[in-house]
Amino acid sequence: MSKKKVCKKCKIFVEGPECPICKGQSFSTNWQGRVYVVDPAKSEVAEKVGLKVKGEYAIKVKMEIELVKEKETPLLSRKRITAWATFQGPTPSRVQILKETAKVLKTDESLISIRHIYTRFGHERVKLIIHVYNDHDTMVMLEGKGLVEKHKQKEQADVKKEEPAKEEKSEDKPKEEKPEEPAKEEKAGEPAKEEKAEEPAKEEKAEKPKEDAPADSPEEKKE
Repeated sequence: MSKKKVCKKCKIFVEGPECPICKGQSFSTNWQGRVYVVDPAKSEVAEKVGLKVKGEYAIKVKMEIELVKEKETPLLSRKRITAWATFQGPTPSRVQILKETAKVLKTDESLISIRHIYTRFGHERVKLIIHVYNDHDTMVMLEGKGLVEKHKQKEQADVKKEEPAKEEKSEDKPKEEKPEEPAKEEKAGEPAKEEKAEEPAKEEKAEKPKEDAPADSPEEKKE
């Protein structure tokens, strides 16, 4: 069963030869998720996304690589390919384009070089010039080590973007020094409490009334 097609611009599912909204003929089957809008005037989702026509829409249309021209160069052991990359939102990075191109061409990423990415302001479409080599040694010789390693460095940079935040969180833990607690050890001895337990002043006060008792005896008063 073939996957349904959607209009790349409007994201609405299309069955005929043209989009019922924009009347365009640019479709994609590389979509993800779906939502059905019954009443655009009362739908919060339709208001946020900007849907004004009743129908079924794709939530996201993924980047799509369209091959336009392919030229074989046997002496250089490579192919030169001209293609279009259609996307939504910000322009995809070179790494993202490389991965999607490798899927379309069914070729190892290490044998592909994205030579040029031509963008136009306000357009969700870029033109690509791609070199696909037969072996890695030829690619390094013709492209140069710097350009070949450029793709690897960008891939590593994307992975490392999340690592600094994790390292900073692990360093901000000065509270782990609590087990030492020198102040608590002094309290455990409690020398101040021991001095209070002796209380010599209270003992003297308790003995005074017993010494004065004989002076007030009835025999002395008779004399």
